[in-house]
Amino acid sequence: MSFRDHKFVDLTAMSFAIISVVTANLLIFLSLYNNLYAGTFILAVLVFFNIVVLVFPTSRFPSFMRSDVIKASAISCLSLWMVFLALELAFPLTAPKEYSEIVNLSHRFIRQPNENRPASDLVFVNPTNSASSTGKSGNSVNGGMAWHSPGQTFIYYGFEPNLKKTYENHVLWNSRGYFDREYAQKKVSESYRIVVIGDSYVESVQVPLDRTFHRLLEIRLNSGINELYPKGFEVLALGSSGSGQKRNFVTLSQEAALLEPDMVVMTLCSNDICDDDPILKKELDLFAGSTGPFVRNLVLHGYYALAFASKRFEEIKRNRISVSPELLQWTKNPPVKISNGWTTTLNSILESKNFCESRGISFLLVYVGSEIELRHALDPLGTIEALKSMGPGHEALEWDFQQALKTLRSFSENNRINFLCLQDSLNRAQEKYGLVVFGDHYSFFGHEVVASLMECVVRKLLTNSAPPEMVEIEQSCMESVLGDHSQFSLKATE
Repeated sequence: MSFRDHKFVDLTAMSFAIISVVTANLLIFLSLYNNLYAGTFILAVLVFFNIVVLVFPTSRFPSFMRSDVIKASAISCLSLWMVFLALELAFPLTAPKEYSEIVNLSHRFIRQPNENRPASDLVFVNPTNSASSTGKSGNSVNGGMAWHSPGQTFIYYGFEPNLKKTYENHVLWNSRGYFDREYAQKKVSESYRIVVIGDSYVESVQVPLDRTFHRLLEIRLNSGINELYPKGFEVLALGSSGSGQKRNFVTLSQEAALLEPDMVVMTLCSNDICDDDPILKKELDLFAGSTGPFVRNLVLHGYYALAFASKRFEEIKRNRISVSPELLQWTKNPPVKISNGWTTTLNSILESKNFCESRGISFLLVYVGSEIELRHALDPLGTIEALKSMGPGHEALEWDFQQALKTLRSFSENNRINFLCLQDSLNRAQEKYGLVVFGDHYSFFGHEVVASLMECVVRKLLTNSAPPEMVEIEQSCMESVLGDHSQFSLKATE
């Protein structure tokens, strides 16, 4: 065998030895990390494993591997795990104040739903119509185990602004993991099926199921005889908090399309440009003071020292962000990153529209509105002053609260997309009736307003043979809906 052949065999043996030790360490770590919430114990197991490798007789190692390289790799891995273990063990002793801060943070993530909460004024228990219901309850902050988990219950605690009462809403996820009734995948013939896709505004865990706008929409569409669709209407909701238009397209193509929809209602939220852009999303979460998923995972698994270091790093990055990226879309000259965010979002909307069009599915884009736009509509000077007082970076900005809406209307018109903006109707409803439309998301009354307006728009879209003039339809429905107060209960709940 030549020298070159010897060198190749030796390099191969060394590579096998290194890869084997490192892979074994990673597999043990990932296996334990995904099944245990005991970070120190996991590190101890890894330390023990590498010590075993070091004391293991050299003669027992496979002949095609370099035993000395195996030992050296084990020493390297052992050193790494021992450093992490030492940091975790020393953290509560050397930095008790910081350790207490992280432990308190962990309690926020893993507490039970009813821990340290006063009794609610109202309790809503939604019908258990899910065939897969287990009757179990969970908490969304507890590792996400009950969040959108089919057949399980999540308890939402809220405050109703119109009644000024606290309440709890027992949200039962259906067999598909959404807050909606059970329904068959195949629709009833001669019925008209509408699938609503969106983020937390469609998810609607803030209200009982029978008070969500999508359930109210179905009830109202079926309240009268319809000659076109004698079997009536079905409205199905696929809502998941944090969804942007990129994720909405995935939901459309992989889930909604299988439900045989006649119409897809794609909702758009003001923070979608951030949800669709990873950089803007990070900035939005940091500006809001949210603890990132990486830190949350470290805390949940008991890696408090690493979580503390990561959290401090997040805070350093947070201090570099002077204005929320969501707010920047309502400025007269938004920065390039906002324009790029809009480009991504609008391209995803167009992809959804084309997907529906190619399959003969009607497509309706609905802007859900925002509380900041409502505040500006009702009190423009006060809102601008409040924004300018938010600190450095806000004072010099020129605000234009029609900027985002102008972008959406122009885009929809250029791409022949039926577009409905709910903002003006929500503004008018609150001003006319004196009832709050936004609480945490829509209030109970807000859901009623949205359902009534969407019912009117859907009916007009189905009966108009000519291409719809959406601005005229929107204006006509707003006048009709807000002029007929009998459509609203004019109270938050019974």
